[in-house]
Amino acid sequence: IRYVGKLAWKFSIEDQKWSSLPSLPGTPRLAHGVACVKGKVYVLGGASGGTSIVGGVTTFRTIVDNWALNVKTVKWNRVADTPLVIGNWCRATVYKNRYIFLVGGAGYGKIAKDTIKSFWNNGKDKPKVMSHPTSPSDFRRAYSNNVFAYDTKLDKFLFSDPLPINNNCPMVYIHKDYLYVLGGEGGSGCVL
Repeated sequence: IRYVGKLAWKFSIEDQKWSSLPSLPGTPRLAHGVACVKGKVYVLGGASGGTSIVGGVTTFRTIVDNWALNVKTVKWNRVADTPLVIGNWCRATVYKNRYIFLVGGAGYGKIAKDTIKSFWNNGKDKPKVMSHPTSPSDFRRAYSNNVFAYDTKLDKFLFSDPLPINNNCPMVYIHKDYLYVLGGEGGSGCVL
């Protein structure tokens, strides 16, 4: 079966045409972060397809395998896995042509890899970055206040100070040495 979440494409500005690239070798995904740094396109985190049922159980899974496409060789390479079961960033922001910031996001307690593996002892052992109060809906309890910086040179995830609230898929911008987090989805709905 061909998964849409594995397909990769490039667009030629000169020719105004799309052409296919080799498919992502990792887990099919959506809501992932994508960033370009020094001739590589990084695909980080995300979520599997699924459904969210208010007051019920979500079938989404967190994606923790991460990849980089070398634009010259057009080959994918595996990079470091996300150190916590958090993905769903929806975007990635590059700083100083080396660091990729991934803010907030969600972790569904299970990862999608070759097999589905459960984490957190049914939610009792969640990491501190998911401990802030959110909605009683199961899928919103998965939101995170974590701030990762992925170091492309060291192939390593670094942790920053957490956000004051959990936030799923915020807009993230860097201006000079300031990181701005705008909007997103909190435990009770959209953050304005």
